[in-house]
Amino acid sequence: MARHMSLRILRMVVLYLSDLILYRPSTHEIIPNSKTVDDAPFVSPSSLLLYRYCAYGISWDPDFSASLLSLCDRGVVFAIAHVRGGAELGRIWYDEGKMVHKRNTLSDYIACAEHLVAYRWTSNGSIIAEGGSAGGLLMGVVTNMRLDLWAGCILQCPFLDAVVTMCEHPARVH
Repeated sequence: MARHMSLRILRMVVLYLSDLILYRPSTHEIIPNSKTVDDAPFVSPSSLLLYRYCAYGISWDPDFSASLLSLCDRGVVFAIAHVRGGAELGRIWYDEGKMVHKRNTLSDYIACAEHLVAYRWTSNGSIIAEGGSAGGLLMGVVTNMRLDLWAGCILQCPFLDAVVTMCEHPARVH
């Protein structure tokens, strides 16, 4: 049984490609972006799912997900935008994506989408933006800032009204 499993793992490595791209938008910051695609001949541009959580210094390293492989089998490219607010590039990277610097997170996510369009991994209007909780805040803002980029948006348990939430009186919160 163990031998059969190791053969399957090798087959998965051959069928799917995953890599990390470092790019420099107009802000001159280096922004990392991970993507996974099916190793079949690539049809450019493709539909793309661009994910980000982006808060509290949490990083999301690319890992195995059977549901992502199902998307890749259908020609969808999956990408993670490692924007400021996460901890991918250390504490300063994290600090530059929160509080008064939150706009950096927004511009980094949009720059990631623009980079993927510029290099023909996708096209304007073919990107699904996805984020949950604090990433939902990111999705709510960037979809309104650049309507032309997105085919849709997935907000998982979005934290959209930060000001009202922080100002709620504890007695009124259930």
